[in-house]
Amino acid sequence: MLRRISGTTAVDILSGLHWYLKYWCGAHISWSKTGGAQLTSVPDPGSLPAVQDAGVVVKRPVPWSYYQNAVTSSYTFAWWDWERWEKEIDWMALQGINLPLAFTGQEAIWQKVFKNFNISTSSLDDFFGGPAFLAWSRMGNLHKWGGPLPQSWLDQQLILQKKILARMYELGMTPVLPAFSGNVPASLKHVFPSAKISRLGNWRAPDLQFLQLVACFSNASPHCLTFNLFTLFFRRAPDLLFFNPLTFIFSPCCFVFNFFSLLLDFSFIRPVLQAGA
Repeated sequence: MLRRISGTTAVDILSGLHWYLKYWCGAHISWSKTGGAQLTSVPDPGSLPAVQDAGVVVKRPVPWSYYQNAVTSSYTFAWWDWERWEKEIDWMALQGINLPLAFTGQEAIWQKVFKNFNISTSSLDDFFGGPAFLAWSRMGNLHKWGGPLPQSWLDQQLILQKKILARMYELGMTPVLPAFSGNVPASLKHVFPSAKISRLGNWRAPDLQFLQLVACFSNASPHCLTFNLFTLFFRRAPDLLFFNPLTFIFSPCCFVFNFFSLLLDFSFIRPVLQAGA
């Protein structure tokens, strides 16, 4: 019978369990829309299929198993609560995923950062997109579309993100967190009139011509002081209690590795998450 499953991290152990259930018990664990947890073939605990005494060693083919992309948060995750996220994170661990995106709740942080630079609430209402359009708002394709975001929603998403990250860290995952891509509210030009802020052209999509009216946005140059200041403030925002110094930071604008944010990240040590934080 199965005596034990061992591994370096909780993800390794859980993926080992999934390997055993799949290849020794004929079980299948998937999303609910593609069959869900099909465990009827798994015998009772006392009758589990035996593994040879020498054991079975399964090696991870690559050190990192990455999951999601920048728009999944709006295609799929926009309306998820903690119960649904908990199931997804457990599924990630069973599949051996150890490098998942974690973009939830960042607007609450941006709100704090921009307000520190005297950007008004009304200006932020014209900046943040609605929940189903946040992925494109974060990438700078849209401003305001589907918004504004209620304060209650911003607060709830930040609480949810802390739960998500606490569970990911508990399982030994390394979440991929957002960095500052240079996308800023148009009103920032009035606060920093000498900053190099460019208004880019319309975002044109063949079937989405109506979006052109709201598709203009501003971008701060990565070489200017404003860009570096915002990156610094974002990294040190008081609610970012969940940062891990080994977390990889990607730009949500173009998925280019953000070296500046990475260097800043190594100067932080992630505090221990307190219960209910």
